Amino acid sequence: MTLFTQFGPLRVEFRGKAIYRIEFPAASASALQPDGNPEAVRLCADLARYFAGEKVSFFGYRAALTDLPDFTRQVLRAARRIPYGKCCTYGELARRMGRPKAARAVGQALRRNPLPIVIPCHRVVGKGGDLRGFAGGVELKRQLLNLEAKCAGGTK
Repeated sequence: MTLFTQFGPLRVEFRGKAIYRIEFPAASASALQPDGNPEAVRLCADLARYFAGEKVSFFGYRAALTDLPDFTRQVLRAARRIPYGKCCTYGELARRMGRPKAARAVGQALRRNPLPIVIPCHRVVGKGGDLRGFAGGVELKRQLLNLEAKCAGGTK
């Protein structure tokens, strides 16, 4: 399924009831084609609400991460717990995982995030708040953080 957002198209793939991949921004786009999967329809509705500036929780969705290395899955699970409208550094995320010297490895693992937005890797920033790395580019990361800050009542 493809969802059109103010930041570009977003494509969602499911494997059964689990989200398998979110391509954002999608390399190509076609019209939204509901595939009959109620979870996909519900996710697209929640993503549309998110991009409209509403605070949305994606914890109720299953994530298909079994194809990834164990460390990457651990990092993605930790990143998924970063609250809406909040940020943490790569080093903080590593410490939360009990791996205080693994900040660089955390960054590399986040590059493999197959579920941007649902697993909010855009909320992980460099030391001192520097915006670094995001599949859609640093400017898109800034825009997503600004979108969340407005809803959360702050500014970025």
